Amino acid sequence: MNKEARDHLAAHRKYVTLEYAKAIGNNMETCRDFGVARSSFYEWKKAYAKGGKAGLLRKKPIARSHRLFSGFSNTIEKPRHLPVAGFQSSTRGLTD
Repeated sequence: MNKEARDHLAAHRKYVTLEYAKAIGNNMETCRDFGVARSSFYEWKKAYAKGGKAGLLRKKPIARSHRLFSGFSNTIEKPRHLPVAGFQSSTRGLTD
């Protein structure tokens, strides 16, 4: 089975799980019956509400070598001057 087919089957499983929860009206029991973590269930529910069945498909991560990430480290500037006196005074109470 190729990766695309696996992704569609996983999305269908999520959809069936959500529909079952809607039918019986109990999310916790659905999670128990399908062996799904509640956090995952609610992520699926949110994704389905936002994007329908297409929202349940796996989102592919963007590679670090992608052009969107090039030059990212250059955009963050380091502070030129830190208030040393303010920093020292704020740590005095922590060391006592």
